[in-house]
Amino acid sequence: MKNPVIVNGNAKGIRKRYASILKELKEDFDFEFILTSSLDELNSVSRQLSEQKPELIGIWGGDGTLFHTLNAILKYFSEPPIFFYLPGGTFNTVGRNLGYSGSPLRILKHLGGNKFDVPTLRIKTRDKEYTGFIFTSGLPYKSMEQYYCCGEPNLFTGIKVALWPLVSFLFPFLVKNNNYFDAPVMKVEIDGKFLWEGPTLTVTVSTVPNLGLWIAPFSEEGEGFYTLASSVPVKVIMKDFFKVLRGRFSHPLHYNRRSKEVKITLSYGFLIDGEMFPLKDMEEIIIVEGPVLKFAR
Repeated sequence: MKNPVIVNGNAKGIRKRYASILKELKEDFDFEFILTSSLDELNSVSRQLSEQKPELIGIWGGDGTLFHTLNAILKYFSEPPIFFYLPGGTFNTVGRNLGYSGSPLRILKHLGGNKFDVPTLRIKTRDKEYTGFIFTSGLPYKSMEQYYCCGEPNLFTGIKVALWPLVSFLFPFLVKNNNYFDAPVMKVEIDGKFLWEGPTLTVTVSTVPNLGLWIAPFSEEGEGFYTLASSVPVKVIMKDFFKVLRGRFSHPLHYNRRSKEVKITLSYGFLIDGEMFPLKDMEEIIIVEGPVLKFAR
């Protein structure tokens, strides 16, 4: 049996280059490339693969593809296989943190016996549980709304969105209906300690240190996953905007250290690995350490 590579045919990088790359990959490598274009197809493929029990499964797409594919496989497999990743999205933030960069052809050529453990998050909502790498809420969710608001997003859109807080703060007259800094109300508890209930700029939890581009906001202090929660007044935090992005900002209302359990109650919406989860009413989200998965590179 050939080891499968699950391919997201909707990922931007794959839509543009899929046909030519796939032909070359099929000729040079002994993998079965399985194209999916919907979550239903992904679940069906994952269920079939769980019966075949391959030892190694590749995932080709962006951060959202990685998120959905891992959750589908963990749903049907009693014991998860070893994974590897081929970048096919716009940013591939999680994959870059795991050491996967360059073309799929290059990664497959150098794919070997280097196996390593990758910690994950377990995100518990009212109705479901998810496994992921990066959870975020508050202003980053608003930024992602901007990212998807106007046509097909690209690298330029991503850079513009990353700078959106600074532009909104320094040049508010350039931004129509500028309510970006109307921080949503959240109740925040970390490791059993109540922090606050009120306007919250963000609660971001991650197992990887870099959030894309130049954004690496986390402290290494403590144990567990990276955790950043901030209720600092906007005028205060924006004076040190780039210190925030590099993890060098300090304030009594700015929590930045590792933790093992985060509870937040919010209503605005949240992101997991770039996938948007809008909310209609207040909901408690609990984040704990998830399964440790094995990857190969």
